[in-house]
Amino acid sequence: MDKSAFLNDIDELLELAPGKLKGSEALQSAGWDSLAIIGFMALCDERFGLQISPMEIRDCETGDQLFALVQNSLAQAKEEV
Repeated sequence: MDKSAFLNDIDELLELAPGKLKGSEALQSAGWDSLAIIGFMALCDERFGLQISPMEIRDCETGDQLFALVQNSLAQAKEEV
């Protein structure tokens, strides 16, 4: 999974200009809220076939942490197959 493409997906979700998020900035300062969490859950399901709990997502404070969460979830899903 490409990190810049992943962050562009988050940009789109938050209605930001493509390339706005670099990963290390606080998501809340970019408009991250409960609706964004729901949108992110849908994005993960549609793009990656992952069902990530809202609690795990809520604990992420940066785009880098969201990226790591998805990577770890993908790795766990592969191990279960």
